[in-house]
Amino acid sequence: MSCIQEVRPEDLPGASVWTVERPPSRLRVRGDVSLLSALKARGLSVVGTRAPTARAEVSTRQWIRELRGSGLIIASGLAPGIDSTSHEAALSAGLPTVAFLAPPLDQTLPPLREDLKNRIVAAGGLLVSEHPHDGSPVEGWRFSARNRFLGGAARAVLVIEAGARSGTFGTATQAFRHQTPCYVVPAWPGDPRTAGNDALLEWRNNEAAVFPFTGPWSLRNEWHQLRALLPGQPRRPPKPRTPLPGTPEEVELWIRDGTLLSGGIPLPSLIDRATAAGWAPGPLFKLIEDGVRSGRFVSREGRLASGPVA
Repeated sequence: MSCIQEVRPEDLPGASVWTVERPPSRLRVRGDVSLLSALKARGLSVVGTRAPTARAEVSTRQWIRELRGSGLIIASGLAPGIDSTSHEAALSAGLPTVAFLAPPLDQTLPPLREDLKNRIVAAGGLLVSEHPHDGSPVEGWRFSARNRFLGGAARAVLVIEAGARSGTFGTATQAFRHQTPCYVVPAWPGDPRTAGNDALLEWRNNEAAVFPFTGPWSLRNEWHQLRALLPGQPRRPPKPRTPLPGTPEEVELWIRDGTLLSGGIPLPSLIDRATAAGWAPGPLFKLIEDGVRSGRFVSREGRLASGPVA
């Protein structure tokens, strides 16, 4: 098993970890340290809540699995929830993964995450912390400090799911300060657990580099190799966007049919259908949100379904 090493800027000149806010004078690492030099070109920081919905966990695994063979490095913070799910998904997809930890590397974590630490290193990944083991408790500020690496050292940031007061905002703020593109999964209509996603997408009005994420194809402007890698994606310019996805009645018919056939339609599938038709996602989400509020649509086990018929 790999030992803990200490690296300084002169050991990895040009690595993006030395250019974050309050750059560290040294880092403690365990695993393939060369991944730090590749983060600014290949790193995708995947972040989100510690208490994700099942919908968010399943989507995270699926999206990272679709990046298999891309050469991307999946970075996250090894916290419970979206962080750990992202590392696990990267291991399953054969992608290198880098974990930026708030605690010292030699501090023992709960059993499941301690095992994940070891598997990351065994698979050729990397663990990183700026803190030596001094026996002191891990204070909250260390988690905020850790976020500056996730937001500032990678090529792009992907926000999966965040509540209104999520620590994910710290990572996004660091991304904006470093002009790192931030991709955000659109909020599930009517779900307060994704209120932070809504708020982050509104930052686009302030000219921040924020973009909606509906699947790995959304990242094609950051990594052009994804255009050839991802199956089933359009190979010609998209159709002109129309204001609404057909008519409200047409969307309600899709959802009603999906309810009868399979208990509802997963939101990603509905987005894929709208994107393939060249429809703008904004009005589609507004239509769905209005439907949830009025009771015409309901969320059932991660699927959008028709509400009770009077």
